[in-house]
Amino acid sequence: MQAWAEAVSRSGSFHATRVASALRSWPVDTVIGPVRFDKKGDNSASGFLVYRWRDGHVERVKQY
Repeated sequence: MQAWAEAVSRSGSFHATRVASALRSWPVDTVIGPVRFDKKGDNSASGFLVYRWRDGHVERVKQY
């Protein structure tokens, strides 16, 4: 959501093609770190982790 909002702001539009182009044009700083999207729309940034709360403790789920 944070990346989308930034792309809307930078592109000056809600038009999906313009927003998608803005998302692919530069990284967006988010609460999970910088996010970049490739031509397919996949997150191409690396270096952030996904955690979850399970059975009373935090565990790492995946590293990107």
